[in-house]
Amino acid sequence: YGQCQWDGDTVNNFDFVRPTTAALYTFDEENCLDSSPNGNDLTKGSPTYDLGRFGQAVYFSGLKFKRATTYYPSLALTTYSIFCWIKTTDNAYQTIFAFLDSTGSDLSGYDIGTWGGNVFMSANDGGAIGDPHFVGSIDIKDGAWHWIALTRGATYTRIYVDGKLDLQDANQSLAFFGYEIACLGAWWYAPDGTALDKYIGYIDNLHILNTELSYATIRKMYAFQMGWI
Repeated sequence: YGQCQWDGDTVNNFDFVRPTTAALYTFDEENCLDSSPNGNDLTKGSPTYDLGRFGQAVYFSGLKFKRATTYYPSLALTTYSIFCWIKTTDNAYQTIFAFLDSTGSDLSGYDIGTWGGNVFMSANDGGAIGDPHFVGSIDIKDGAWHWIALTRGATYTRIYVDGKLDLQDANQSLAFFGYEIACLGAWWYAPDGTALDKYIGYIDNLHILNTELSYATIRKMYAFQMGWI
């Protein structure tokens, strides 16, 4: 694999497990197994696999999803970077990835997705279910591949689309109760055992890090994947 050196870090394509990797789903083996050492495998559900941005991708028709069956403490992160390639034409509220616990009308954990064609991220602390806390403004529902990156640091939450900063805002509070379930293509509503806000489109190379990447690093990661550097 090719590699690119900058800012003291070595970053290559998404199948590179960094020391800060919490989970890595490449989908290249037509599964949703975690390539990191943490074993955060998604084993329940039956999505479709198709050609992706790099190798294979997972395709969701709005009817399917993929989730874990147990709690994964290594995903209970208050500082993180989440990035993946997506392709969709859907305008609805839809979940790409969630690490959520629902107890009736309340949520804890975090989730990312699109709403009205814009990227969103939510941080939940056990409060009432509501609209996403952070929603970007770049429209990505054009049926083309887009690389999205979402970060949460000590102070700010940021959304990036195709290497560009889309939104920056002060963090919302975030809590974990120890019952959050990782789910791809939906979020798992525990009280009645259903998947909600299902995704329609493609997802490829989903990577979760336990650190906040800088704007400079995200720009260069995107440029590297596009073959510009």
